[in-house]
Amino acid sequence: MDAQKLDFNYNVSLKTINCIDAIDFTYHVNHDDYPYPHAHEDYFEFTVITEGRVKNVTDFGQSVVGSDRMFVSTPNDRHYIERVDDKRLTIVNIIVRSNALKTLSEALFGSLIDTYSFGGNVVFELPKHVLYMIESNVNLLNSYKESEWKKANETLKATVVNLLSFLYVDRLQSDRKTEKWEYLLDALKTHERFYTYNVNELCEKLGYSRSQLNRLFFAKYGISPHDYLIESKLNYAAGLIVYTDYTVSEVCSMIGYANRVQFGKQFKKKFGFTPSEYKRRRGKA
Repeated sequence: MDAQKLDFNYNVSLKTINCIDAIDFTYHVNHDDYPYPHAHEDYFEFTVITEGRVKNVTDFGQSVVGSDRMFVSTPNDRHYIERVDDKRLTIVNIIVRSNALKTLSEALFGSLIDTYSFGGNVVFELPKHVLYMIESNVNLLNSYKESEWKKANETLKATVVNLLSFLYVDRLQSDRKTEKWEYLLDALKTHERFYTYNVNELCEKLGYSRSQLNRLFFAKYGISPHDYLIESKLNYAAGLIVYTDYTVSEVCSMIGYANRVQFGKQFKKKFGFTPSEYKRRRGKA
């Protein structure tokens, strides 16, 4: 994805440019999308959808983000945002310099920012009290004059502290659940049926929403549940191809692929050989 790079100053009003070095937080309220690929050179962006739905498209794929939900973009992310429909849309973007966010996070919550997996298409469902805090603070910010940039900076800082607190609690809750879902995942993998699952079936078996499961898998494995399933299926298929008498077509069906051509392409991408070539080579080893 070719993307323009936006720095923190790009987001700050020109009227406050003389004090730009003292400003670490800013915000926008938008009623339209931003369908232009871009990266955030020196800042994090908390994007909260309070009305409507958008599609957040990243290097890792895309996700539809509905109202009362948030995603976080880091300086390493490239993305763009598209409308899903013509309904009313309200997006609150809270923008923080990277160094300011890390300093704030370390003072209050340790290494939260450095260790939290924001990348890809991780979406957070915000509780009502957090949404109320954001809306109240935005109303307050809208009442300030340009000359009151210090008050705006402090109000946004307080808003970000609340968001970090939410993320910290979310992390603690996820950590408490980790042992249970990982144990269940390992148990599921002992059954052949596991290798036919799609992401929705995996969500149902593990008891998580798609966004929650995305977050858990990115944090634990660095990949999405979809990619994890493909990786597991291909490894399982490779074993069947080498050590059993099943045909490639039979193996294809056993791991939930309706399209043998697609299976062949993904298999070759992972192992460097087609399934038939792989069987011949490994059979001789």
